[in-house]
Amino acid sequence: MRKFNFSMNTILSTRLAQKQGREHELAAARYRLREEESKLKYIDEKIDGILHQQVSGTPVASYFVQRQKYIAMLKHLRHQQQIKVNKARGAVKTCLKRLRDADIELKKMEKLQEKELKEWKLEFQRDEQKQSDEIGTTLSVFKPRTI
Repeated sequence: MRKFNFSMNTILSTRLAQKQGREHELAAARYRLREEESKLKYIDEKIDGILHQQVSGTPVASYFVQRQKYIAMLKHLRHQQQIKVNKARGAVKTCLKRLRDADIELKKMEKLQEKELKEWKLEFQRDEQKQSDEIGTTLSVFKPRTI
């Protein structure tokens, strides 16, 4: 009878390490996404603060020109930051897909290992039964018969 081979454990451990690596990548991508979203929120708060700012005294025309330039610059920054946020979201989606793929591969290997273990146990049981049948046959042949 052949011995059950545990070489699949190395493949399984590799798949598990790959899955854990994907989980770390996903965590890092989510962290970057939160950072980019917080920067975008900060820019939006700055724009809202400027738009709702009360002007004290009588403003001069140059104040309104500078204010509009500043708002335009902040809107440009917001647009650039929105692009960064979208890229970070795409990276998170990609990491999620890669994690799912790694999980699927891990599950495949686990099922394959279980299948091979079941096959090995079945073959072991058959060999055991065969040996006990042979022992029983041998004992019945060599037993003295009483009449």
